[in-house]
Amino acid sequence: MSLSNVILQALALLFITTASRLLWYYFRSPIKDIPGPFAAKFTNLWRLLNVYGGRPELNEERLHEQYGPVVRIGPNVVSLSDPKLIRTIYNTRGDFLKVRFSYPPYSSSG
Repeated sequence: MSLSNVILQALALLFITTASRLLWYYFRSPIKDIPGPFAAKFTNLWRLLNVYGGRPELNEERLHEQYGPVVRIGPNVVSLSDPKLIRTIYNTRGDFLKVRFSYPPYSSSG
């Protein structure tokens, strides 16, 4: 087996592993139904490029016009544009269930 075949196999394995993990986290995410840019469902690279391009607030404003008051801008990040939602989400009486979801998920028992 030549070195180039070994390298190609390693790269293929890395690609398949990475794609599998991204899909696993996407389908297990509690915010998977929130609309947003396609790339934002899987990676924070979209946010990095958005900020690097300058004026990310204008892009987020455009996203809210397109998708509504709640927009997913990262695998575990949501942008809100409706001030009434702040009171709902940050209510101390517990009317809104908050779920801690880390990316990638981890177990505190280990």
